[in-house]
Amino acid sequence: MTGPDPLTRDQLKRRADQVQAPTELPRLIRRLIAETTPELAALGMPAGEGASAPGWDGTVKATKHTPWVPAGLSLWEMSTNKKIYQKVSADYKKRLTTPDDSPTSEATYVALSLRPWLKREQWAKDRSAEGRWRQVLAYGLDDVDAWLEEASVTRAWLAEQIGLHPYGYRAAEQWWNSWASQTEPNLPHTLVLAGRDEQIKHLDERLTGEPQLTTVQGASLDEVLAFIVAVAQNPEMANKRLLARMAFVDRLESWRELLERTAPLVLVPMGNDILDEVSTSPTHHIIVPTTLDNADLKLPRIDAQAAIATLREAGMPAVKAKKSRTLSSTEFDCSTS
Repeated sequence: MTGPDPLTRDQLKRRADQVQAPTELPRLIRRLIAETTPELAALGMPAGEGASAPGWDGTVKATKHTPWVPAGLSLWEMSTNKKIYQKVSADYKKRLTTPDDSPTSEATYVALSLRPWLKREQWAKDRSAEGRWRQVLAYGLDDVDAWLEEASVTRAWLAEQIGLHPYGYRAAEQWWNSWASQTEPNLPHTLVLAGRDEQIKHLDERLTGEPQLTTVQGASLDEVLAFIVAVAQNPEMANKRLLARMAFVDRLESWRELLERTAPLVLVPMGNDILDEVSTSPTHHIIVPTTLDNADLKLPRIDAQAAIATLREAGMPAVKAKKSRTLSSTEFDCSTS
């Protein structure tokens, strides 16, 4: 398999032993759901500090079922606890109602553990037979491992989180984290969008529609890449889960593999050999960054006054380069205006 360094089951298992695992497991599952559930209507799954809040670990609504997410309302409880049976049974016992007070018989209960869980199918079968819920599903370590096989972007994201070296493609979010950290403090995504409302709307409309190829022209390729990720991070986007499905691809083998994926992705080619093969896809959105004319979207220079206002709103009176690698002239001009 091409893509990042192999992410093994044992590495995923060791992930459950890390201190931050209980609060970061929801982030992993949230990304998996967002990437592999095209007919996703709602997704509430707080991670990090938010994972300690009372209530369900996750609330999901999908208009069509997938191998991992059932259609309709599903309510999720997740754990990295080594005492699997005691933990899942205690969670199940205390959950008697739905968040919106709809009948439990119309919702699916999902128990998920990042531990090897034998007899999970029997546990789910026994709970389903009780009739409290429409159905009860149980996922263990091996199910999450299999799910990752179908979620290329999340797999690359997790591989890099663990410390493996990406090969062929990486999650767009991780490219942004590296790029934005070239300044002190890190650049906010709103800076890249300053004064570009028309281009934001245009890209949003294209990505919300049927899969198509879109070319975006800017002063530099990094500027275009930053704009693409910034749009995906924009909370006003019509499609708020693009970031979980967006990959920057720099190896031809990985490009060919990702094109074969059935779940819709947003693919951004970053190599000349890939560009020679780029064409429209019936499944995936493809965004081609370029510095040449005749693109579908042409980025104007960042509006200096809007950029200054953005920095002030973020509590950043000044931005300074902290690495020898300089930003493009557009970002540099605005950050020092």
